[in-house]
Amino acid sequence: MENTNLAERDFFFLREKMRKQNRVWKKIKEGKLKKLTAQLLWMYLYVRRYWLLIAFYVLLGASGSVLSLGFSLVTRDLVDAVTGMNTKGIGRVVALYVGVGVG
Repeated sequence: MENTNLAERDFFFLREKMRKQNRVWKKIKEGKLKKLTAQLLWMYLYVRRYWLLIAFYVLLGASGSVLSLGFSLVTRDLVDAVTGMNTKGIGRVVALYVGVGVG
């Protein structure tokens, strides 16, 4: 009984896999692959021309994310200091808060 279920699952798996492969071959025959390579070539030429600006904007976005995360952590510490959980470190937290805000 269990061998029959296993054979049926294998058959359905292979049939689905062949269906997907046939769909891919059909797309290739329709010219989708040539269109995709033409678009990739255009993107490569565009990126090659402006790679410094693209790298700058990627770094700018990453630094914005890091600053946002730092701001969240400092705000958590500030709330702890104000509510009395950690009153000794309020000066340090305020300095960090200003530092992250300026940075």
